[in-house]
Amino acid sequence: MSKLTKSQKRQFGPRAISGYGPGAVITATVRHDDECSNGHNTFSITADVVTPASRRRNDIEAGGCLHEDIARVFPELAPFIKWHLTSTDEPLHYVENTMYWLGYCGWTDGKPGSPPNLEHARSAAIWPDMPESFVAPSYIDFSQKRNYQCIGSDIEAQLRARLPQLKADFRAAVESLGMEY
Repeated sequence: MSKLTKSQKRQFGPRAISGYGPGAVITATVRHDDECSNGHNTFSITADVVTPASRRRNDIEAGGCLHEDIARVFPELAPFIKWHLTSTDEPLHYVENTMYWLGYCGWTDGKPGSPPNLEHARSAAIWPDMPESFVAPSYIDFSQKRNYQCIGSDIEAQLRARLPQLKADFRAAVESLGMEY
């Protein structure tokens, strides 16, 4: 069980960062709390980049989910990026997002016939070696407006079966950062 926490964050940095010009620094913020007041703690890892010019404007140069920059400048935080937007319930829309990216919801990336995105599905499921065979078969014709939920039911069952271990791993990650779960 998790203890609901209104505000719990840790900051890392600032550290120098390349790619934003001379004098640029990045600060990473890791949170695990219910700042949104939705009834459960959610983990996030974001960053702000400040440059001399943005400092003069009293602003930031870049901010938000700068995960590639965070991993490059704060390698100790790289293992935690996969938990971004995971709550004490589960990763954000865990089954729904994974099935969407696997192609079981008629996903076309706005372009008819474009393939599903296995890497996005792996990210949504926090399953880096998810089998390629999970991608929806190309013969599914979503234009017929049929209910295709049952096609991926075995995959949904496998996702749900790994959820308890995923939640235990998430808890261990949060606590390893010295944060209350």
